[in-house]
Formats: sequence, structure tokens, C-alpha cells
Amino acid sequence: VGMNRDSFPASKSEDPLLPDPVRAVLGPMLPSLPRRGAGFMFERFLFSSLLASAPRVMLTWLGSDDDGKEKSASSLVDRLKSHRKLELLNLPPVIPGVAPAVLDERLRLRPPLEHAMLAAVHSSRKQLEYILPLVFEAAGVRAPTKVAASRRLVLDELDPDRRLAEGWARYAMSGPYLGFVGAVVHPGDPRNEAPHLTVVENLAACGWQVLLQRVLRLEDVPDPTLSLPAFERSLVGTVVHRTLERIARDAFVAAGIKSPLSMALARTAVSVPWPAPDPLYQIALSEAEETIRNRGIGIQGFAAVLARQAMEPLEVVRLRDWGAGPVAMLGVELPGELPLTDHRGQARKIPFVADRVDASGTVTEYKTGRPISAAIKEQTRRKHLAGKVARGERLQAIAYALAQGKPEAEGRFFFVGPAIDTPLREYPVAASDSAMVASLDRVLRSTLEAWDRGSLLPRLVEPNKNIEPSRCGYCEVAAACSRRDSGLRGRMQKMVEQWSEVPTSSEVERAWLGLWRLRLGLGAEEGA
Repeated sequence: VGMNRDSFPASKSEDPLLPDPVRAVLGPMLPSLPRRGAGFMFERFLFSSLLASAPRVMLTWLGSDDDGKEKSASSLVDRLKSHRKLELLNLPPVIPGVAPAVLDERLRLRPPLEHAMLAAVHSSRKQLEYILPLVFEAAGVRAPTKVAASRRLVLDELDPDRRLAEGWARYAMSGPYLGFVGAVVHPGDPRNEAPHLTVVENLAACGWQVLLQRVLRLEDVPDPTLSLPAFERSLVGTVVHRTLERIARDAFVAAGIKSPLSMALARTAVSVPWPAPDPLYQIALSEAEETIRNRGIGIQGFAAVLARQAMEPLEVVRLRDWGAGPVAMLGVELPGELPLTDHRGQARKIPFVADRVDASGTVTEYKTGRPISAAIKEQTRRKHLAGKVARGERLQAIAYALAQGKPEAEGRFFFVGPAIDTPLREYPVAASDSAMVASLDRVLRSTLEAWDRGSLLPRLVEPNKNIEPSRCGYCEVAAACSRRDSGLRGRMQKMVEQWSEVPTSSEVERAWLGLWRLRLGLGAEEGA
């Protein structure tokens, strides 16, 4: 076994300072100085001994390495090919019915999975369908024939064979991997509940990601080679949010449990002081430990480092948001609902959880990421925020303001990053901002219709741009997506062009198109 070139005999190069001719001259004086060329002679001796060890000896070697690169047989084997006693085995195909082009004389025994991979590249789909049951049977899968048939259907859906008429017909049709997963019909479907406001934002960004994470409850496959977790920005943000909640919650001990936003607005405010440095760090450490426990991280000392990283944005909150002393609050992490009329004319409510509610009625959403805009003028920054709302992003502030039912009510974003200039930190939004209210209503209607009808498109490409969305680079369920599939991307773009030129009568397709156009700040009824 292992009779490959450069393995047996192993490749040997002469010493550049003491080549073999020099060693030959030094041999009488230094008898223990070996010659590199002698190693090859020794391996020939071992090879000869191997062949003489039994009346019949089988020599095997790799046809390719782990990367699929072809590997050559050993030179010792090549010299034996002319020997009359050497029998070169021309193995028949391991799997009956596979074309000889798939298994030529260079190939040796392979497991069924490797034969399936070769058939997928070089052979027909019918031959692949013949091999797949053997693959699943070898893997211990129950009902391998049925599973193999379902995989063939998946292949024909994802990549129709356009050499056939039926393949072209399938290519022109909408299907489940383009986001058409069907309307809600089962009482256990998670979509029976109205989507949370954050889910609405995710729907506008990528309906397929919402389907995988929120409906099917898929999670990222753990990387077995990952020894240390990364200090992700989301982890630090979670600790910051939990610490700010804990600071206020400790001041609300007498109140008992959290109350809905509607009840909080009617009660007396509580003065919430900022804790001293040592108690603050202990709170952050406690919340960091709970955070990593929920994430399944058990590395000793990780929580302490995470708490230290959270102290810098917390100091920003102390200086910029608590600078005038204790803050009069009505509650923190309060659940609320935003009423609206959906695409069917029915009354619906979108749930949310507000980070903080002040006695003035202002509802705050803390953010640990980058600010909404880097523009110097406030008018320009508000314009950028309005554009994001129209695309289904940054919906919390305007939703918090509307949920209070008062024209003077206000929601705001507050960014706690340490390297952000003061004017870029705070973005207040009033319920009287008619443009943002109209944009929010359009976004909610479009996303709710897509949610109800099952038109959860995968955002494989940005509208009017042939580029992949940046969020695909850090998506936790990218392994279950057709990301970077140029064929599926082309089908999506053709569908958009066709439906934009000729308005479709299908409500499901109209909902899909409405979700697509949200990234342009448009609704389903508006032109692209």
C-alpha cells in the first residue's frame, strides 16, 4: 500500500554543501557519513524483500490526492509493468450501470459517495439517481430509495436540465428555492403569530434567512476546529443591553414584574441612578456570564474579558445619557404592540420590546453598531434615516413613537460606540413625521403579505446591482442557502424583469415582488 512516486521510494535530494561525490572522497576518513543516493538502493532492497515475502503480492497506490490531483505510481512499480508475472488489474465498475467514462482504467475501488460525485459531474442524471440509493444505504439512511428520489427532485428544482423542454419549463417557473414556500395552512405553523418588529426588518433584508431561522429553527453547524470563540460585536452588544436593563430593573424592584408599554405610560416614573464603577463592573460581569452560558461558551475567563469590553460603551451611556444625574424612567425592556391594517384589510398588531421608556414619553433603542449616517448636517442625517426606513431598516424609533398613540410621542436611536462623534449618536423620530409613517406602513404591509402568503425570497443579489448583499458574508445559515449560485440568481432577475413588464395576477408572486422592491424603497405596486 502506498506505492506512489515520491512516497516509496521517497524523494531524496543531495546536500548542497556536501554532495555525494564529496562524500565519496571523505568516505575513508568519515566512514559513518552516509550518502544520499544509498537511501534509494536501500529502499529497492526493501521492495525486493516485499515481493519475495509471499507467492502472490498485491501492490496498490493512490490515483489522486485529497484535493483530486492525479498521483503517479512509484517508479519501482513502473519497472515491473513489463514483467511477465505482473498482473495489472483492470477493475470493472463497482456500481452496475455506470458509464465506462465515469470509471476508466485509472480508477480503483471507491466508496459509493465518490462514485456519485463522479456521476454527477460526468454522467447523466438517471445514472446519478441509480447510485444515490446506494450512497444513502451505506450511510444507514432509512428508505434510501425514497430519499434519493427526493434529492433528484431537489436537483431538478435548483438546476433544471435546460437541454430538455421540461427543464426550460421548470426554469421559467417559480419554486420553493426561490422563496415560494406556501401559505399558512397548519395550526402549528409559527407564521400563525404576527412577526416581531425585528423579524419584519429581517424579512425585508432576506426572507429565506427568516424561513430557516425563525420558522424551521435551523442553527449554524458548529465548527469542530474552532478552539476559541470570537468576541463578536453582537456578544458585546448583548452584554451592554442586559447591563443597562439590570441597572434600571434594580431600581424597579418594588414594581415586581415588567408591565406592558401601555401600562408603563400611565404610572409614576422611578428615578434611576448610575451605579459606581465597581458595582457596575460586577453587574456587567454577571450579565456576561449569563450571556455566554446561553451561547454554550464555557471557556474560563471569557466572561471577564467580555465584561471589560462592554465597559467602554457603558461609559459612553453614562456620560452622554446619564450626564445630568439620575434619569426618570417608566420602565425598561417593555413589550408593546403597533396596530395596523394589513393587506387584507384586517386589524393586526406587530409586537416589539422597547429598551427604555422615559417619563417624558421618549422611547429609546440602544445600538452598539455603526451610526445611521456620517453626514454633518442634521437634515442630511434625517434623510438617510428616512431612506433606511423605506427599505425596511431601522424601524424601531418610528414604530415606538406611533405605538404611543400621540402625535407628540417620540422614539429615538442612541448609538453607544466609543468612536462616534456626538452629533451622530442620537436620532429622534416623532410620530408626526408623515413621510416615515407612510414608509413604515408600506414596509409592514409588504412584509406581512409575504409572511402570510409564503413568498419568502432569498436575497441572493441586490436589486439593480449584480452584487451579493454584504450580510451574506456573516449569515449563520448560509450553508442552507443557494448563495453564489449564478443560475438561481439569473432566474430571479428574469422573474423580476418579466413581472415588472407584465403585472402578474398572482397574489403570491405580487407579494414576492413587493418584498424584492423593498430594497429599492418601493412597494409592490410601484415600478422598479
